[in-house]
Amino acid sequence: MGRKEDKESYLAAAKRELAEEACLNAKKWTKIGTEFVTPTAYPQHFWIYLAEDMSPINKKPDPAEIDKVQKFTSAEIEKMILKNQILGASILASLYKYDLYKKSLPR
Repeated sequence: MGRKEDKESYLAAAKRELAEEACLNAKKWTKIGTEFVTPTAYPQHFWIYLAEDMSPINKKPDPAEIDKVQKFTSAEIEKMILKNQILGASILASLYKYDLYKKSLPR
C-alpha cells in the first residue's frame, strides 16, 4: 500500500506502487471499491484495485520496499487470517471487498 502523489490519479498511484513494491506490471486493472480504515476525526480513505495479468518488470527490488512476492490461494489466505498471520484493517477490508467482488461476477 502506498500514497498518491500530488496531481496523480488513484489508478496511476496503484500502478506505481505495484511497480515499486513488487516489481510487477499489470495489463488489466479493475477498481473494486473504496474504504475508510478509521472513520474518525482523521479518516484514512483508500482505493482498492484488482491487478491482473501481471508480469515482472526489469528492475531490482528495493529492499526497503519488499522482501519477496508470494502467491496464495483464497483458502490459504483464510487460514492465515484465522491464525492472525494477516492483520491490519486495510488489508482485511481489501480482502473482504475482493471476495465480494468475485461473488458478484456472473458465473
